[in-house]
Amino acid sequence: MGLEPARKARESGSVNARAVIAIGLGAALTACALPSNPWFLAALHPRLLVANAQRVPILAELKVDFGQPVDPQVVKVRITPAATTVSRWAGNQLFVAPVGHWATATDYAIRIAAFQDHRHNVQIKGWQASFRTQPALTAALFLDGHPVTGQAVVGGSASILTVAFPLAMQPAAVQLTVDGKPLGASAMGWQADRQRISLPLDGFAPGSTVRLSVDEGRSDQGDLLTAASSVTITTAVLEPSNPTSGVASGFVAPHPLQIVVENSGPARPQVGLQGADMVFEYISEYSITRMTAVYFNTVPPLIGPVRSCRMVNIPLTFAFGAITMCSGASDGTLGQLWHQHVPVVINDYDRGGHFFRSSARLAPHNLYTSSDRALRLRTEMPGIVGAALLVDPAHDDLALGEPAGAPQVPLHAVSYRYDDGRKLYLRFDHGSPFLDAATRGQLAVKTVVVVHVPFRDAGWVEDTNGGAHSIIYDLAGQGPAELYSDGRLIKATWHMSQGVPIYFTDASGRFIHLNAGLTWIHLVGNGQSH
Repeated sequence: MGLEPARKARESGSVNARAVIAIGLGAALTACALPSNPWFLAALHPRLLVANAQRVPILAELKVDFGQPVDPQVVKVRITPAATTVSRWAGNQLFVAPVGHWATATDYAIRIAAFQDHRHNVQIKGWQASFRTQPALTAALFLDGHPVTGQAVVGGSASILTVAFPLAMQPAAVQLTVDGKPLGASAMGWQADRQRISLPLDGFAPGSTVRLSVDEGRSDQGDLLTAASSVTITTAVLEPSNPTSGVASGFVAPHPLQIVVENSGPARPQVGLQGADMVFEYISEYSITRMTAVYFNTVPPLIGPVRSCRMVNIPLTFAFGAITMCSGASDGTLGQLWHQHVPVVINDYDRGGHFFRSSARLAPHNLYTSSDRALRLRTEMPGIVGAALLVDPAHDDLALGEPAGAPQVPLHAVSYRYDDGRKLYLRFDHGSPFLDAATRGQLAVKTVVVVHVPFRDAGWVEDTNGGAHSIIYDLAGQGPAELYSDGRLIKATWHMSQGVPIYFTDASGRFIHLNAGLTWIHLVGNGQSH
């Protein structure tokens, strides 16, 4: 044929080949208009695009990619099981999001009925895909190792709240709030496994109530927190108990009983003080002290002599959520007791037989109460406002402060001598051993605290015989204190307010856990001389 005829033949063949291809393509496009053509159906096949169709997060927005433009007006989406959703389009992709969230651990099907491309040239009879949602993911809360929900009370601010997750979490995605305010990441004590957060509660002052909530979170696998977990915690004051009062672990404190006991010469020896959990001593008048004994649980068989209330009994009663017993009060003090609705039982107005007189002494130094008379007040006086108070059972001694000599309280004419063998302070009043008529022994104290407080003249006469004025000790707030226990001294700060009984913190602001045993608190006015 030669080169030229051959070239012409090849060119002619190429033209024919191109024509065949063009015809074939045209035929294919024509055939594509028929729904049964498999070539075009493959080009218009939707795909469900999710990271893991077997573990879809509950808030996930589903993405369906159609591969080419379709007519949104004819795309109808149905979710099974039924779920309320909202849809939006972005190019060739349809996004479907739940209103609220998907149900957890559920197998869903997403179905699209017959739809067409945007030119209405091609129709697909239907499409579906399936997915499964993530399992439930919640946080469990533990307080000092015990499960907690709803509300809880902790004592002494030394407790730890633990937030536990079933899966390793992404710390940056976990939100823990305190009273609705997000807690900084640095305050969350994440454990190495990233499944636990340890949150010490020592930053919350005793008497405070806070709501802690785990609101958001995401696991390493992408699972979202499916429900918030929260607890409302009240940090109560942990007061020491006397082992004689029989306080056990888990003890739920009833309203404390506060009994006013005389300390003039004719009243000694008193009875029932050694069995108190706590005693407050203060100037009554003429440099004579008076005591208010506090009983958290049991009450000794006999307590007294009982004498009249002073103004100091008002803040003491309200701070402890207590019931106070006394013989009477001056007109000014009595008016304040009534005006402030103090839960008090006064012998002068008592009709319930809560006191009795002893023939062994002359009045007014012979008024007493007994355990049965006192204890029934807890049921006879309902509706009393309680306090942020927990009572600590007996426990091993804690080393507090530095070695120091026994305390001396000149204003109260009281001194102590430390008995190293018993680890107790023996009390002396005006240089003489201070005895308890019930034990027939010298009163022994585990912890002695000297509390320095502001004071002022109340403005009315307390004792009409000599004209001594009533004293107001300002116990709402805080101030310096010296705390003696086991032959050691710690410089402390006292705190007290309505509904929050007295407690002590060290120089760094940490709550001081007191030793078990009788705690004797001397209230000393700043600059007070008598």
